[in-house]
This record gives sequence, C-alpha cells and structure tokens, in this order.
Amino acid sequence: MANARARKNFLSKFRVNEVSFSSNEAIKEGVCRAYQSLLSELGDWRPSINGLNFKMLGEDSASSLEVMFFEKEVFAALSSCCGDKAPGPDSFTMGFWLFCWNIVKSDILGLFREFYLHGTFQRSLNSTFLVFIPKKEGAEDLRDFRLISLVGSMYKLLAKVLTNRLKLVMGKVIYDSQQAFI
Repeated sequence: MANARARKNFLSKFRVNEVSFSSNEAIKEGVCRAYQSLLSELGDWRPSINGLNFKMLGEDSASSLEVMFFEKEVFAALSSCCGDKAPGPDSFTMGFWLFCWNIVKSDILGLFREFYLHGTFQRSLNSTFLVFIPKKEGAEDLRDFRLISLVGSMYKLLAKVLTNRLKLVMGKVIYDSQQAFI
C-alpha cells in the first residue's frame, strides 16, 4: 500500500528549467516544451558541413540501396538483434519475432514490401514510449532523470535492415582519414 501511495505521488511536483509544475498535464507540457526547445535551438554550437567535400556513390552502389528487401537480409538483421532486451510499446521483444519467424514471416515481409513500394510506413510503427528513470532518490527536476525510449520492435528491425545496407557502401563515401569514426 505504501508503494502505491509513493508511486501515485511520485510526480506531485516536478521542475523543468527552474519552473515547477504540479498537475500531470502541466508536467507533460513542460517536459515536451523543454525537449522541443533543446532540439530546435539555433546557434554556433551545432557542427557545420559547409566547405567539406564528400565522395559520391556510383550508380551501382546507389541502386543497390534501393532494391526490394530480401527475406534473407531481414532474417539476418533480426537474428543479429539482442532478443532479450525489454519489450517496446508493442509488448514484444526481438526474441519473440525470431522465435515465431515461421509464423510471422509473411506479415513482417509484407511490412518491408509496403515500405519499399511506398517509401513510408504507418505513423504508429514509430510509436515510442518515454520513460524517466530517476538518477537519484527524491528526483524532482528534469535533469535528475535519465530518459529511456522504448521503440517498437518492427521499427527497430526496419532501421537495422537499412543500417546493414548502408554499412555496405559507407567505405565508398568516407575518406580513409575519416575511417576511425566508423
């Protein structure tokens, strides 16, 4: 019972950028504004690519990025994911999708086919839950929390397949002197 009361009052007061909030709606809006502000700040602190020369992909390499997704590459990407991590908003771990591959394969490949044909996916595929983990006891300020995002398994799998494709051509667009950063 004490734990239930503690959880209920856990965010009864919350500070974001020195402003205190008490209602759940005000806390939500304050946190959203803080991250929107952080991510939209303009200034000299952001790196610039002006004046940098880049290599370009040849026609063959560029077209290899835009071919239909193959079952083999999707399964390889799924197999390379850590299967026992916490589930995302869809409540499934990557281990579930791998274990049930023979059952869900056609649905997963259907998602990749739709993405290939239309170049987009349903917005809900990228649904993400944000979880604030307190860094210290009695955390009340936004800076006292570590932000964890729970991303859906299918979005992770799509990102992994695209990443694997990009890995194959990265060496062609990055100079040898920049290889240390890959």
